[in-house]
Amino acid sequence: FINHVDNIHIDFAKKSNEVKFTVRLNGVFVEKEIRTLEISKLVSSVSKNQIIRSKLIKLQQSYGAENNLVIDGRDIGTVVFPYAQIKFWITASEKIRAQRRYLEFQKTNSDITFKEVLEDIKRRDNEDENRTISPLIKPDNAMEIDNSYLSIEKTFQTALTHINEMMKDER
Repeated sequence: FINHVDNIHIDFAKKSNEVKFTVRLNGVFVEKEIRTLEISKLVSSVSKNQIIRSKLIKLQQSYGAENNLVIDGRDIGTVVFPYAQIKFWITASEKIRAQRRYLEFQKTNSDITFKEVLEDIKRRDNEDENRTISPLIKPDNAMEIDNSYLSIEKTFQTALTHINEMMKDER
C-alpha cells in the first residue's frame, strides 16, 4: 500500500443529483463506503503510519491553500491547520456519539449493534489519544462546544455566533 500512496487522488465533488459535495477516491465516489464500521476500525491504525499521514496532511493543506473551508478531523486544528483563525473542539459523550453513529449505520447496515458502535468509539478514542504521531488533543485556541444535548441547529448557531464575534474583532 505504501508504494501506491502517491497514486492516490482524493477530492470532493457533487454527484449530478445532489447538492452536497462528497468524497471521491481516484474519481470514484466513496462517501458511503468510507462511513462503515469496518473502515472506522482501520482509521486509527492507518493514521499511525508516518508516510500515509504526511501525504494526507499535505493533501488537506492543499485544500486550504486553494479555498476558505470548514474541515473536521481529529488533528485538523493541531497538525493540519495549526494557524487557522477559528477552531472548534466539538465534543459529546461516548454514549451520545455512539447513539448518533448507530442511527447513521442503521440506514445502511442493520446488523450492527449499539454495543459494537460504542466499543468502537471507545477503542478509537483510546488509540487516538495515546498514539505518538499526532495524538488527539484539543487545540489551545479552540472554542469547545459540548453538543451532547444540543441539536445540530443549536450547535451551528453557537459556532456562528463565535465566528461573528471573531470576525468583528478582525474588522
